[in-house]
Amino acid sequence: MRTPVALLLACSFALGADATGSWNEADSLIHAWHRQRPTADAETYLAAGDSVRSTQGDCASQLFGANLMLRGWTMNAKARPADWRERILLPEGCVPMSARYHYQYAVMEYLDESWTEAALHFNTARRISSDSLYNQECHTSLAACFDKLPGRRDSVMWHLEAALRWGPTSPYLLNNIAGAYLDDQQGERALSFI
Repeated sequence: MRTPVALLLACSFALGADATGSWNEADSLIHAWHRQRPTADAETYLAAGDSVRSTQGDCASQLFGANLMLRGWTMNAKARPADWRERILLPEGCVPMSARYHYQYAVMEYLDESWTEAALHFNTARRISSDSLYNQECHTSLAACFDKLPGRRDSVMWHLEAALRWGPTSPYLLNNIAGAYLDDQQGERALSFI
C-alpha cells in the first residue's frame, strides 16, 4: 500500500491548523491556540508546552501542554527526546479525553513504528470527535497502521473505504485506495479511483 508517512503528517498539520466541527470540550484550549498562532513553528509549540506544564497543575492545563509538546515533536522529530512518553504523562486522575491528544500521540507512536499502539490512539481519537475531516484522516491513518501489521489487509481496505464515507474526498485518499487495490492486484477496482 502506498500510504507514506508524509501523508500522515500532512493530515496532522492540517488538522491542527483549523479543523471545524464538534470537538470534545478538552480540545478547546489547543484548538483556540492553533487558531491564534497558525504559523507557529516547532520551537514555539515546545516552549509553550513546557511553560504550561511547569506552571499550571490542573488537568486541563497539563493536557493542553502535552498537546503542544506532541505537536512540536511532530513538526521537528530531532527535538523529540527519547523519554517523550514520560514527558507528556498526565498527573494521576487526569483522563486524556481529547481527540487531539490521542491523534498526536498516535502520530508519535507511528513514527516510532509502534503500529498497534498508534492504531489504538487513532481509533480513540476517531471515537471521541465528531468532526468529519478528523474522522476521515483517522480512518486513513488507521489504514496506514494496519498496512504495517501482518494479516490485517481486510482492516486496511475497510478503513480506506470508511474514510470515503466521511468526505470530502481528497486526491491523496483516492491515490491510497487505488494503490491498495493495485497492491492486491485488483487493477479494475483501482481504475475508478485513479
